[in-house]
Amino acid sequence: MATKNIKNVQPAPDKQLSCCYYDIRAKGPSDDVSNGTAPQSNSQNRIWDENFELLMQFKTKNGHCDVPRWHIEQGKSLGVWVRNQKTKKRKNMLEQRREDLLEQAGFEWNNIYDTSWDAMFALLLQFKTKNGHCNVPRRHAEQGKSLGDWVSKQRFKKSKAALEQRRVDLLEQAGFEWNNIYDTSWDAMFAL
Repeated sequence: MATKNIKNVQPAPDKQLSCCYYDIRAKGPSDDVSNGTAPQSNSQNRIWDENFELLMQFKTKNGHCDVPRWHIEQGKSLGVWVRNQKTKKRKNMLEQRREDLLEQAGFEWNNIYDTSWDAMFALLLQFKTKNGHCNVPRRHAEQGKSLGDWVSKQRFKKSKAALEQRRVDLLEQAGFEWNNIYDTSWDAMFAL
């Protein structure tokens, strides 16, 4: 039985290609594996460079490189591309040259969840300054953000032992009460 020479097989342009080294998907570009297991093609380099240029345009317009996850720039999924770069760096799969370019551009490697958590914690502190407590009503919004939902989520995560101790400590230092605000209100009303 004759075997085909796989490296000469070219996929149809409208098909997706997935192999052990990289994925080429219609959703967004991929980039290389820096450990040498996946050589870069000129088209992959071109795609990465195009996305980097879109990131620079985004930064010029917005003053930062913190692209929202689903952001589309000139018809391309820039938010997905940014997230892929963060994932590749975390897995040590991002080419050093690309990592350096991103860092020089002011790229933030922080997990978006960390950034979001810190921003919501800052809103909680603002709420406490205005109100004298951290008992945020469930449907309360602060600066357009659902602070009440976020507070409820922190309580839920702690009840499931899924909230990092560092975050538990920060919330407790701020005077955060772990009992549900409604339980606390019921107890106060019952005491009357």
